[in-house]
Amino acid sequence: MSGISSSSGLARIHAIVMAAGLSRRAGFQKLLAEVDGQAMYLYILDRLEALGFKSRVVVSNLVPLCEAARSRGFQVLANPDAERGKSTTIRRGLEAIAEHLDPGDGIAFFVCDQPYMSEETILRMAETFDLHPEAIVYPVYGVEARRGNPMVFPARLFDELMALEGDEGGIVLIPKHSHLEFEVADLREARDFDLASDFD
Repeated sequence: MSGISSSSGLARIHAIVMAAGLSRRAGFQKLLAEVDGQAMYLYILDRLEALGFKSRVVVSNLVPLCEAARSRGFQVLANPDAERGKSTTIRRGLEAIAEHLDPGDGIAFFVCDQPYMSEETILRMAETFDLHPEAIVYPVYGVEARRGNPMVFPARLFDELMALEGDEGGIVLIPKHSHLEFEVADLREARDFDLASDFD
């Protein structure tokens, strides 16, 4: 892990895995598809299981994914309103951590369709947030500086995240608040799987 140790910042970050999407662009439930020999959703579950987050939550309606998450110690919630957009998944995750959220905590959102994201990137996110707990923190990938996941938000933005609507994500809060990016050299980590052709 390039000399990066598990950051103390992890202990005050709540990890929320957003896995209730309908995969309309792919035309099939992409999270259950295999990437390099295993179901795509397993990559992020395995990485987060190994790290010491304050809490770990999965929001999903997929039975195999939910079973795998529970077996790894995640709190699992369904999202009956998934058709109304990603804001409903964000809200379900936030409701799960609300009573455990303290000032100074972070709320990190992860996706399942970015299987090549490394543990090192997750640790750098936590380390950067630990040094700048007032800021929204996110990576930029490759020489293109492509903004991507995971993103971590200060607990003080809980209400604004709860107020998102439709298909809005936390990204809409970035222009309104202090934010900080960190660089990840390997653009492959940012690769997401959205279309059927991405699995070829």
